Amino acid sequence: TIIFVLLSAGNLLGVVGVILGIPSYAILKVLVSHIFLLFKRRYNKYYADDAGPYEMPKEEYSKD
Repeated sequence: TIIFVLLSAGNLLGVVGVILGIPSYAILKVLVSHIFLLFKRRYNKYYADDAGPYEMPKEEYSKD
């Protein structure tokens, strides 16, 4: 991915793109990773062992 970032940023912005391409990619990758982790924790589809904040109280689903 580093070579792809260097080639595409260099093609778009020239030398400045080559210099700023890797730090920009690193920042973007960290942000997307954190947002995706928050998404997974929020909707709890992918974390079977993590219960999450959406447990129902016992009185709501009891048969009494």
